[in-house]
Amino acid sequence: MRPWWMVAALTAAAGLHTAAFGQAPAQPDRPSANRAPMWNPELMMDIYVRALTRQYNLSPDQEEYTRKLLTKRVKEFLKDHETDLRTLMFEMLEFQQRRQLPPSETAKQWSEMGKPIFRDARKAILEGNKEWHEILNESQRKRHDADMEMLERQFKIMEERLDRWGKGDIQPADFTPAGSRQGQIGEPWTDAKPEDTWEMYVRMFSVRYGLDPSQKETAQSVLRECRDRANAYREKHKAEFEEIAAKMKELRESRSKEETTKESLQAAQKSLEQLRDRKAELEKPISEGIFSEFKQRLEQIPTKEQKAAFEQKEKARLESLRERMREDQGGRKANEPAEGKSTPPATAPAAAK
Repeated sequence: MRPWWMVAALTAAAGLHTAAFGQAPAQPDRPSANRAPMWNPELMMDIYVRALTRQYNLSPDQEEYTRKLLTKRVKEFLKDHETDLRTLMFEMLEFQQRRQLPPSETAKQWSEMGKPIFRDARKAILEGNKEWHEILNESQRKRHDADMEMLERQFKIMEERLDRWGKGDIQPADFTPAGSRQGQIGEPWTDAKPEDTWEMYVRMFSVRYGLDPSQKETAQSVLRECRDRANAYREKHKAEFEEIAAKMKELRESRSKEETTKESLQAAQKSLEQLRDRKAELEKPISEGIFSEFKQRLEQIPTKEQKAAFEQKEKARLESLRERMREDQGGRKANEPAEGKSTPPATAPAAAK
């Protein structure tokens, strides 16, 4: 366990298992695509506190303080970001389980959604670690200082990754468990189609508006019809899609060769981006035309009451985010105590053994 324990806690406890921040969990067995991801913040926080207690040899007082600190900060974090975190979790795990690279537009959406989450998580993580540092003894602080250096490197890597996703560039290595090599995975990654995301869209739409079984069946009927139309379009332009796919595969393979130079990598990346643009243009009748109609038809399913309930919840969430931003810009008033701040251990921490 490293002290970017708050990274893991704020994301894994929120259900992301650090996948949203670029570190997918190790998976000895490929999970079933139908297996529902776990969403249990309390359980994940308990696991992380126990691990910290072992790794830092925390005293009982330190462990209790750590549990209260982590619980307070995770709950504050989820209050503003739980909906987006759950959305990212389900979507990322879906693609990971299928061994599919998401469409460029999906990667851009993940970047747009992930950046404010990452910004607030980093702020909470640094503040939490600073507060936690004060209750550690000298030996524990030395370890924590070293771990915080690694935390900064993790932040930089994630910033670069989110920027790359913002350009629509997402790679299999972004989902590869830490410590493993892509070459060890026998099953190749494939490029997902825009319509591959529609089922996830229906799933999150159903959760957002609290659709009943009859409404869910109607949504599935719309999904099937729109998918059939997308398949018909792809069949009509099959030769063009196959040509682009073959060229993209060739370029990706050339990027993985050890003898490639910086110049050749840049050229390959530029050609790959041009092919992505060409593919995106060819897919517009699906990604924009059919999908636009798909969303419009789904929006007709919820009742006025369901829409009003969602809008009220979303309004409260956005107001909470704006309030947090005002606090960040103005800072706390002089001598104003932090709300819910944990009380440090009354006695000095036991020396680490």
